[in-house]
Amino acid sequence: MAEEEKQMAYDDDKDDGFEDGNSIPDSKKKKNIKLLKEAAEADNRGVCYLSRVPPHMDHVKLRQLLSHYGEILRIYPTPFCHQPQVKGKRHRPSKIQEQEFSEGWVEFARKGIAKKVANMLNGEQVAYKSAIREQKLALELSAAKRERDFYLSKVDQSRALSAIEE
Repeated sequence: MAEEEKQMAYDDDKDDGFEDGNSIPDSKKKKNIKLLKEAAEADNRGVCYLSRVPPHMDHVKLRQLLSHYGEILRIYPTPFCHQPQVKGKRHRPSKIQEQEFSEGWVEFARKGIAKKVANMLNGEQVAYKSAIREQKLALELSAAKRERDFYLSKVDQSRALSAIEE
């Protein structure tokens, strides 16, 4: 008689939405597997700390500059806080001040990429290379303008001399 009760209890357990006689349903197994995969991926992520973010540089520009090194998952910029000078009055920063960040973190998909980026940018300014390129372009433009102005002044002189000779 006791064996029949055990068999009935076993048959009742099968009807509870569990498969294969396990105590965990399939939906929970899938969630557990998904969570384990996400945890494994999270262990492989790497984070770089930026001690200073240049003025007027937002998360879009940071992503553009650092995406050349590898896949970026998230960017955590810390907004630059201005303390209100008058107590009781609310300080509303302008649009430019809203975009300023004091520091930040960049999360890369792979830890190795984050280490390489940290070693390459250690002590180097983030926007330094683009600033150098812009300075070189400005120098080339100014040199081209000087050559053009010199040429135009010589053309005007030659026209004036030819008008005098006539």
